[in-house]
Amino acid sequence: MKNLIEQYKNWRKVSEEMLEDGFKGSLDCGEASVREDFSAFAGLTEEISFEAMLVLEKEYNTELAELAESAKEPLSENTLTWDEGQRKLAEEKRLKYKSAQEEYALGK
Repeated sequence: MKNLIEQYKNWRKVSEEMLEDGFKGSLDCGEASVREDFSAFAGLTEEISFEAMLVLEKEYNTELAELAESAKEPLSENTLTWDEGQRKLAEEKRLKYKSAQEEYALGK
């Protein structure tokens, strides 16, 4: 099964690229033509069943979701959210303005 999932990943990549390039087709394992295409790509002696291909598709989608989730970097304690950053900038401007007012009042 491990080799078959690798075959599925390769087939999926090639198929997605072809679809992006304007070729007609589908990735829906519910379609017999899709299962036939994958079976030929993977060199299977018999056409893969809907159930077996659905398992491959689910495993592929789960792996993609895990990769996407792991790519998200957690915020460090030094990372400001947009609102916090805006408040910090506003406070810095307020302090600069206050300092300028005080210097002006002192005649500097």
